[in-house]
Amino acid sequence: GKMIYATEKGLYWNIMKPFEVVYVFTENGMLQAEDNQRTVIPAEEYPLFMEFSQIFQSIFSGNYDELAKYFEIFFTNNNGKWTLGLRPLNIIIMTVITDITITGGKNIETISFTETNGDSTKIQLLNIDSGAKALSKEQENYFVF
Repeated sequence: GKMIYATEKGLYWNIMKPFEVVYVFTENGMLQAEDNQRTVIPAEEYPLFMEFSQIFQSIFSGNYDELAKYFEIFFTNNNGKWTLGLRPLNIIIMTVITDITITGGKNIETISFTETNGDSTKIQLLNIDSGAKALSKEQENYFVF
């Protein structure tokens, strides 16, 4: 898939396998696009989705203070390879996730989380371009809904 984090816009996440779905998280809400169906979830109507949106944006921006509002934080660094562990403090998040582990070096390499039902997900980030660039007009449009 493809992921774009834009500080002033939000997070665009296009999952391509095992099925295609697009998520866009902004401060105003969340968009889910799947099978030519677009669902917009306004921030004020679904606080749980917005909590997760804020968490993802805090992870990618490295906003420690924001993460500390939601999680007990553990950090290790071994020769430039680091691990950030997050355990929920927020009761809403605790009902869904038991922990999140983020690993990296120069950039984030993996994000893993375990759900309360025992399921786990690992997102591996490859071909990261962390250089600050202006969004193209097409990319700007990802965040408009």
